[in-house]
Amino acid sequence: MKFKNNTWLIIASFFAIYIFWGATYLFNKVGVMQEIPPFLWVGIRFVIAGILLFIIAHFSKNTLPSRSEIKNAIIAGILLITLGNGLLVWVLKYVDSGFVAMAFASQPLIILLLMRLLYRKRIQTKSWVGIFLGVLGMYLLINQGSLNILHQQKWVLAVLLCSITAWSLGLIFVSRTKSKNSHNTFYWVSGVQMFSAGSILLLISLLIEKPNFNELNINTDVIVSMLFLIIFGSLIAYLAFNYLLKYVAPHKVSTQALVNPIVAVLLGAIFLKEEFTMQSVIASTILLTGSYFINSTKNEPDYKEK
Repeated sequence: MKFKNNTWLIIASFFAIYIFWGATYLFNKVGVMQEIPPFLWVGIRFVIAGILLFIIAHFSKNTLPSRSEIKNAIIAGILLITLGNGLLVWVLKYVDSGFVAMAFASQPLIILLLMRLLYRKRIQTKSWVGIFLGVLGMYLLINQGSLNILHQQKWVLAVLLCSITAWSLGLIFVSRTKSKNSHNTFYWVSGVQMFSAGSILLLISLLIEKPNFNELNINTDVIVSMLFLIIFGSLIAYLAFNYLLKYVAPHKVSTQALVNPIVAVLLGAIFLKEEFTMQSVIASTILLTGSYFINSTKNEPDYKEK
């Protein structure tokens, strides 16, 4: 199947990563609340999604990827899924889904700083305003008495920051290698990302979490959550994400960080009765405003190196 730069397909893809990924925080939280080991949970999701993509690629007669494309897909999978998604779900054991989603709203800020550090991309004045607001928002979001777990066990926060950084690096990596990938290998490449990253997570789970499969609490909530994550969170939204990275600049794709938290907070409050304090509201507003400033910069080509 050949993809082209289609305006309506781009709009539909943004809708998928905005809404479906916003809901994944809720469904991932359901899994860890049922005491499913987080790395096992994420590993199963992406291994199954990867296999389904291989089947889709076969019947859609996608061209088999080159060695270079396979290597890039594995690297992207490790950054985006093994580290980015795996660590995120692990953090959900300790922190509300809405808080984690709001913390991920700093993603455009992290991407901007990484582009400056790695590729010496000049930071525009408007972006500096966004950086200031982003740092202030993150400080207010984290520095709350109600979040005692982050004060007592600051390594939880460190893991969350590692997750956001890994995801941001993965987004940059995929965007910078997109010209080397054939559109005809799209399904295969996405499948390799998911299957390889999921397999690594399953191996990590077996070595570290040592899950007892006979004691896993597999109920209706777990099954429904996993099905949503596989179908909507992986097959639809993740494919939409990879598609957007082919035609849209990474800092614009990262605008999903502006919408996902709103969806996640609403769903967490409705279905999980998660608390969202006034300080969280203020901090999140400042953080999202900073992300908006960063993403609304114009007049410079993407990845212009100085």
